[in-house]
Amino acid sequence: MSWREIKTQEDIDRYFEETGYMIDSVILSVHYLTGHERFKDVYGKERSTGSVLLMRVKTPFKGIVELLFTDVLYQCVNGASPEDHIIEFRSDLLGKTKDVRALLYETKNWGDHNDKIISSGMKWRFASEADEFDCMDEDYAPFT
Repeated sequence: MSWREIKTQEDIDRYFEETGYMIDSVILSVHYLTGHERFKDVYGKERSTGSVLLMRVKTPFKGIVELLFTDVLYQCVNGASPEDHIIEFRSDLLGKTKDVRALLYETKNWGDHNDKIISSGMKWRFASEADEFDCMDEDYAPFT
């Protein structure tokens, strides 16, 4: 199955429902990539979506979930076992002069440290749904 993209609040709700709200999950790996997902802009010039972050999280009831963040603007992941996951759209994360919607992925951890990723987009899937014919999987295979 292909990646499911988070574009609306309904997508966020569906993500939590299908992943069992990520209860008792453990971060397996985080790989910060650059320059993946190339595309041609309206002028025909090849461009990149910029920084990409691939995170794999293991849940005890739903298996491994892969999260793909595109156009990562900020990330701070310490790898502790999260106790609470938050995903929300925000328009106040890029400063007072930019009114651009960004996606905030945050986990609340035991202690003082929280994981936080701010990106322009997010996709997810269960690792068991990986498809050898998906061209993105060729790029990310070394990190899974």
